[in-house]
Amino acid sequence: MTQEATRQVQIEMLRGDAHVLFLQATDDGAFQRMGTRELRQSDGVLVKGQLDEEAANSLFSAIPDDFDETAGHYNDPDAEGDRMGLSIVVKRNTDEHVFQMVYGSQSAGPTEDIRDFVLSAIRLTEPAYQALR
Repeated sequence: MTQEATRQVQIEMLRGDAHVLFLQATDDGAFQRMGTRELRQSDGVLVKGQLDEEAANSLFSAIPDDFDETAGHYNDPDAEGDRMGLSIVVKRNTDEHVFQMVYGSQSAGPTEDIRDFVLSAIRLTEPAYQALR
């Protein structure tokens, strides 16, 4: 996957029915974010801003190489703890790929590469997010 092919990334994380994270970024560096990676309901404040070029490039480069093959809908039948939901949408010029998973807060959850991508997206948007709050 090349950065140039990706137009937009959107990440949503829920605990039960409550949003704990919403993050959307476009290839021009525009972003929107609500919440953190903390597993509690976000404060509902949606921050909109612009990432610097390095952060934007790093965010799109952090998308796992095999994301297209990983995309799909998954449900952990042995989920333990609170119900968690993770959705990642990667949009390109002509298509989009969606990864959705329902798991438990005390369960293994998504694969390491998916977790790393989500954490990278949070880390890369954190300075702009905090500056605009």
